[in-house]
Amino acid sequence: MKLVLLHQVFDHWDQPEVRRYFEAFVSAKRMGFKYAHGDKALPMNSYDFAGTLFLFCEEDSEGSIHPASVFKLSTTRHCSRKNLGFEALSLTGAVNPKTHHEALLAELDAAKQKGEVCAYLSSWTVVPKARISRESKALLRALGPGAAVNYCRDRGIHQTFSGGSVTYRVHELQRESGFVPLKKDGEELAPFEVPFLDGERCLMMSAKEFVGTWAKNADQIKSIWENRLELGVDPVRVLEREEFPAAA
Repeated sequence: MKLVLLHQVFDHWDQPEVRRYFEAFVSAKRMGFKYAHGDKALPMNSYDFAGTLFLFCEEDSEGSIHPASVFKLSTTRHCSRKNLGFEALSLTGAVNPKTHHEALLAELDAAKQKGEVCAYLSSWTVVPKARISRESKALLRALGPGAAVNYCRDRGIHQTFSGGSVTYRVHELQRESGFVPLKKDGEELAPFEVPFLDGERCLMMSAKEFVGTWAKNADQIKSIWENRLELGVDPVRVLEREEFPAAA
């Protein structure tokens, strides 16, 4: 299994390899979301061109790419470089009442005051035909969390947010792995419905360190992580003296 990271695709579109892997990323995302959510979901937005894309794939002897799983990560630095608000805000901003949105803004403001970098994980999906055997399913379940943890540790991300699906019980695994729900006035906020996923419920959570299953996944795929291919420039690696706002 090969891991490819695509950074800021829009800025590196003139590179043939970037376009080749991006096409595989979009194909995988389309197949995975259509399988799970039908034709109504459109899981592409500006952040697919500004963030960091994770593509797990195999390549045959003829150079064809066979994607297995993908997800997206965008940080406060990715967003600020393109004058975008923190991606999770577009999700909480569509929810009424605005309790989740206000809680998230408070977390981002606190991180900004400390000069910390925050990340948002989203769009994780698996290509249907990759779910072949029990062994392959186990590996696929480990790939996304494992790569996310290795990236966040390697890049020194201070706080990682994610909207865990309640339907697929992702939120339970995330809680066991160090994530906690957003809070307002000391009370944990309940799951909310996601409009673009036809009302699927998710729970906005964040983690400052990873434990449990996700930490084990990071060790499990360590060799895949260490042999990854990265294309483009990751804004998280820019000089620390550069400052970026937490949200637009």
